[in-house]
Amino acid sequence: MDTPMNEAPRLAKPSWHERVSSLKNVPPIFRMVWDAAPGVVASSVLFRLMAAVIPITMLGVTRKIIDSIY
Repeated sequence: MDTPMNEAPRLAKPSWHERVSSLKNVPPIFRMVWDAAPGVVASSVLFRLMAAVIPITMLGVTRKIIDSIY
């Protein structure tokens, strides 16, 4: 044996063409997930958007505080 038992085998990296072409599978997967649990998908999207807005809101509040001090 060439490699020790505790060492994971090295997998070949897919090419960029293979990676981009695999994106054609995304819409059917989203459709399957939406059909299974639309409420979970909608709430997940909502919470992700809320989480994305929090840093921007914090930046605005911090700016107002610094502007009022200055």
